[in-house]
Amino acid sequence: MISRGNRYPLYVVDTRRSSQIRRFQQLDSAIGRTGRASRFPTAAAYANYNGSAPVQIASADTDRHRLSRYGDRQLNSALYTVAMVQIRMPASAGRAYFDKKIAEGKKPAAARRSLKRHLSDHVWRIMLADERHRRRTDEDQSDRAA
Repeated sequence: MISRGNRYPLYVVDTRRSSQIRRFQQLDSAIGRTGRASRFPTAAAYANYNGSAPVQIASADTDRHRLSRYGDRQLNSALYTVAMVQIRMPASAGRAYFDKKIAEGKKPAAARRSLKRHLSDHVWRIMLADERHRRRTDEDQSDRAA
């Protein structure tokens, strides 16, 4: 299992498959492109930045959602890769979330969109927690030095 700081597993990786490890590195480098997580006031703002926030499409009596075409395309692509890996792994939390959305009556594409948004929120919370932890560590080190 690969995790960020051994606290929040992003997804389980079979270490025999180097392509999955490269995909994880792709996500890690895309997260690095985001910068400070605290610059996004909410998870919705981060989802809008990475393009996983749904856009409402309304026409007459039909009301539906699609993914935004805006945002950081590389980060969006990395989230899509993580979502697809989780969907393909039967025991993963992502697969359970996907199955729950299907059971609610959503189509597979809508369930996949929901999973991407869920992953985006999860990644934002991880980055925010890491930033806070890093700030506390830096403050503790500066207190010791003084």
